[in-house]
Amino acid sequence: MDIFENIKKLIVKQIRRRDIKPEDITMDTLLDSLGFDSLDVAELVIEIETTFEIKKQLEQEELAKVKSVKDIVTIVEERLKNQ
Repeated sequence: MDIFENIKKLIVKQIRRRDIKPEDITMDTLLDSLGFDSLDVAELVIEIETTFEIKKQLEQEELAKVKSVKDIVTIVEERLKNQ
C-alpha cells in the first residue's frame, strides 16, 4: 500500500469541486495552496483515519502542524508503525 497515493486519492476526492489537477499534487504541496481550510483538514483527517484504520485519533497539536501533504504522510506512517 502506497500511503502517498492513497492520501492523494482522498485529497482529490475532497477537492473535486476545485480546479486542481491530481497530477499537480506532490509531497511538497501545501494544503492551503489547494484551498484547504481548518475544516477541510479536519474532514480529510477523518477520512484518513477511516481509510488506514488508525486507532489513535490525531491530536489537535498534530493537526496544527499539518501544512503539506508530506506532513500528513509522515503522521500516517508513524501511526501505522506504532499500531
